[in-house]
Amino acid sequence: MMATSVAESYPKWLSDCKSELSKSQEWKELREELESAIEQQLTESHVDQFSNLSHAERKMFLERALRAVKSGDQCERFNDTLNQSINKHVNSHVAHQLLDKSGFKPIATKSDLILDQANEASMALLARWPELKTKLHRCFNRVLPSGLRQLTWKLFLSNPTVKSKYLTRLERDPESTMSVLDLDVVQKCEALLQSEPTFKLLAFNSDILHAMKAVLSYHHACKQTRTPLLDTDYLLVVPFLVNALMIQGHRIPGESGTLTGPGTDHLITRESLGTLVEQYSTLMAARPAYMKESYNQDFKEGMRQCMAKVSGTLEVLDNGLASHLKKVLNKEAKKLPLSESIKQVTRPMIRAMFIGYLSLDTVMYVWDQHVIGLDAPEFDIIPAIAVLIFIYLKKQLLSCNSVSEVSAILKSEAVKLKREQLMHGINKHFHKELYSLLIKDSGMPVLDPTQMPMPWQDWHNEDLPPVIRAEDRQISRQRRREEELREMNLKKELHDQRLLDEDLRKQQARIRWQQQLTDAEKAYSAREAELLKLLEEEKRKRVEAAKRAERDIDRLAKEIEKLKRGQGPKPGPSVEPLPPSRVGKDLLNGVMKAANKLVAGSSGHGR
Repeated sequence: MMATSVAESYPKWLSDCKSELSKSQEWKELREELESAIEQQLTESHVDQFSNLSHAERKMFLERALRAVKSGDQCERFNDTLNQSINKHVNSHVAHQLLDKSGFKPIATKSDLILDQANEASMALLARWPELKTKLHRCFNRVLPSGLRQLTWKLFLSNPTVKSKYLTRLERDPESTMSVLDLDVVQKCEALLQSEPTFKLLAFNSDILHAMKAVLSYHHACKQTRTPLLDTDYLLVVPFLVNALMIQGHRIPGESGTLTGPGTDHLITRESLGTLVEQYSTLMAARPAYMKESYNQDFKEGMRQCMAKVSGTLEVLDNGLASHLKKVLNKEAKKLPLSESIKQVTRPMIRAMFIGYLSLDTVMYVWDQHVIGLDAPEFDIIPAIAVLIFIYLKKQLLSCNSVSEVSAILKSEAVKLKREQLMHGINKHFHKELYSLLIKDSGMPVLDPTQMPMPWQDWHNEDLPPVIRAEDRQISRQRRREEELREMNLKKELHDQRLLDEDLRKQQARIRWQQQLTDAEKAYSAREAELLKLLEEEKRKRVEAAKRAERDIDRLAKEIEKLKRGQGPKPGPSVEPLPPSRVGKDLLNGVMKAANKLVAGSSGHGR
């Protein structure tokens, strides 16, 4: 599928440089210094011979030695010789190309030819040593040439298991690689290529259509569902087709015939289809959570962090635009923070990684940056690109008064942005932060525990401390033990202090609780005394009332007795009632009734 494959041998000028440098005195001296540094590591690590080490250990020893001699005079002299040799041989090779009329291209300048040679050499070195792919971090915020882009994506999106599985199924049972909705996939692919304005260079190309269908049909078959693919799934396959078929600017591969199925001898072969499936599947699995469907785990948290970064950065870089967007995007909803309201217009862009919003060459630049950062977990350029789109479309966005207008501006105007604008914005606002995340060392184990861990890659990024002599090693170990002892004592003191503070807090709490208990007891005693006093008063009143009732009863009884004997005065028509009493009220009423009856009876008898 690749129009130019990776060179199987190094360019002639690179081979000439290597041959010249290998014979130079500077290389001989540098090599002796490296061997000395490695020998020292072997002695310090109690290893007899370099050959006794594993491949990983040899590489570690060598990189540590390189870091040790990097700042030395021998390395500086060798670098000067290296630069001179490269300059001489590259210029000589380019001069021959310019003088060679048979292969002369009128549009090719000397700078273009030098870049082509550097590209060719880089591809040859990466093909020979794929583990050097991290050196491509140096290409951050740069446009990768087509051949180097193909190799870069191949290295960072490698998953041999996926490719092998697909090719095996394609060989044994081609129908198993096709979706149950294969016809629907074909129709949607064709409609998308012909309707999307940014895909006009891809429309009506049978190779692209069939490659796109093959990848998506297999992707859907692996899902084992009858639910149609999402629009995002269709969009995300396009850059792989552009990369694989090397579409540059307005040059696209011509239609070489109609494919009847996988494996035909056109631009699309079984091997190239396997590579497409491998890279597409790897990217889909490695996407940040906020690019996936909302039902995926960690989607909400990933989207929240992404939108917080977009809104926060936008408020810092252009607070006026951020305030306007917050006002406009909240008209049709509740008064939400910008991080929530901006999601409705930002998510469609980042979900498809700006496909359909930016031009194809700009999309490829963004994808280059994303791909070379796949091995750096904290690196994410997508929020930065989204912020730059808002900033560069500020004039149009300030005239918007609704969510639909903002979405329409992003869809219609973002495609006019040039990749050079985004490169300038990244370099101005985000380069330092993103580049530091991209080349951040992860660290690696070392055999000698007294030395600091050295990074596995990018050994030239940091200075190595001076080489410690073997006789000074004991002093270093003693100092380290003393430092560890001081740290242990400090930790113990902090722990003891925390215990004391905790005991003091508990004691103060107990005092507060005891005081509260004492206050409660006093209040209870005072209330109890008050109630007892009220009770005694009630008892006294009841006793006095009872005594009055008894006296009244006795007096009535005597009067009744006098009436019976006829000695008392003639009773009047009525007897003055006794004052009521709460104790003897019922009893007095009964006595009064009896007395009245007796009086009435005595009067009748007398008459």
